[in-house]
Amino acid sequence: MTKEELIERLDAGEDPIKAFSEFIETEIIKCVDDEPEFPGDMPDELWEILPALIESGRENTANYLRHIVKETKDNIKERISAIKAELEK
Repeated sequence: MTKEELIERLDAGEDPIKAFSEFIETEIIKCVDDEPEFPGDMPDELWEILPALIESGRENTANYLRHIVKETKDNIKERISAIKAELEK
């Protein structure tokens, strides 16, 4: 649902909480779906260091994977913030 569609639904008298919650749900799911997935989008640089990373031990590998997950979460949060900014225009 676009911002314009949300406005149309509100103008038509639809329950604002229902319309807005459906809009937010749609946008958040889109934010998650838009985040690249591994291995399809995994950069060559990561493929090159992965064997050495695994050889360096479980703790180093786990820390690196945590970093990747944190970066993914940050990217999704940025997309959500962009939606908020767009709505506030």
